[in-house]
Amino acid sequence: MDVQSLRPLATTLDQQVQASLALNELLGREKALLTGTDAGAVADIAAEKAALLARLEGLESERRQTLTRLGLGADASDIDRLVSGSHDALTKPTLTHIQGQWKTLLATMESCRQANEVNGEIVGIKQRQIRQLLNMLRTGRPDDLTYGPSGRTSSSLARGLARA
Repeated sequence: MDVQSLRPLATTLDQQVQASLALNELLGREKALLTGTDAGAVADIAAEKAALLARLEGLESERRQTLTRLGLGADASDIDRLVSGSHDALTKPTLTHIQGQWKTLLATMESCRQANEVNGEIVGIKQRQIRQLLNMLRTGRPDDLTYGPSGRTSSSLARGLARA
């Protein structure tokens, strides 16, 4: 395997690392916005996040295709196998770069996963708070919304609010 055949893989990994770092930064901004009240900014972040995720998916597909063209499988172990094989002095720097970028990509994507999980928990908390507020308006109780046989709420407060 020569340096020329490894360049597309190195380039794709460079792009994946850049996109994953951008996603990680975006998730940090999203977290800050989720604790605030600017719903428009949260929607803007969601659109940016969707675009970055689409970019990452495209790059992942490209990386897998490149590995296939190199005669390897597309699993994580295939990059490790590529790097650990015996190579000449000309390919060693490129392989070292590939290995470093691969490790960076894996670590950054793990950080993104954790940040996304935290953001999801924040969204869940906000949803529960809104549900409790709506229940309070409907029933006078934050956690107790009951429905009658007709499927309607049985709270006289809810009926009173509906007339108002």
